[in-house]
Amino acid sequence: MCHINEALKELINKNVNIRVGNMLMPMGLINERHEPTLFTTVQRPSTSKYLIPSTWHESGAMVYGDIIDNLSYKFAAVSALQTGVDGKSWLRDGRGGSFKQTDANMAFVARIDYTGINGLLIGASAYTAPSVNGESSTTNMYDVHVDYKNSGARVYGVYTQTDRSNASDIAANAVEKAQGGYINASFDVLSLTSMNTQLPVFVQYESINPEQERADGTSGDSTETTTVGINYFPHEQVVLKFDYAMASQGTVDTDTASISMGFIF
Repeated sequence: MCHINEALKELINKNVNIRVGNMLMPMGLINERHEPTLFTTVQRPSTSKYLIPSTWHESGAMVYGDIIDNLSYKFAAVSALQTGVDGKSWLRDGRGGSFKQTDANMAFVARIDYTGINGLLIGASAYTAPSVNGESSTTNMYDVHVDYKNSGARVYGVYTQTDRSNASDIAANAVEKAQGGYINASFDVLSLTSMNTQLPVFVQYESINPEQERADGTSGDSTETTTVGINYFPHEQVVLKFDYAMASQGTVDTDTASISMGFIF
């Protein structure tokens, strides 16, 4: 496990606090909480690779806190993605990190989460920034996310969309729109017993298209993936995973079996 967070925090009160430095972007469910024990699949969802490109961290300043009890917010000004022209990684390859960008634009990112119902987290995030230097294009990204746990059952998922204005100013075939998301449902079968270990079985459905629309009127193919699998937690900070992913993109079908061990410390 790798923590990518070098920010300094100034804790003022529960309503307003400050963080300055390099930080993970507060988008979606997995980018800030990407440890392998926190999601069921062996690989992170493709949504969290190509659409909300974890692990996505930038330098800047953030204010965060509680608006009221069980309703939290984050707002930050950070270095911007330098988005590519096209291809499925046009967002992912634009991540700046700590040192990659020497002439970065400024971006703004905001998040709000509600946790007032036991076991539920529901919220939304938004991001806006100039797409690249020297062009009039703007990249706008948003997501809605939910994570609900009740006894041995858990359901979590994300839907996200990115729109890029004036994409033709970048290139004739530049991506204008990307969208996708996933929903994951699991149940810990050992929650029905007196055992202290966990054995969740799960199914996940995901559909993404990083090139939903291009400036020249063309588009890429969507990828739809159904994944089934099982986790075993011998300890709450250690997980053994197995899954079987069935993906379809256009006329191409791909089946992949994966196994892994993950831990946090």
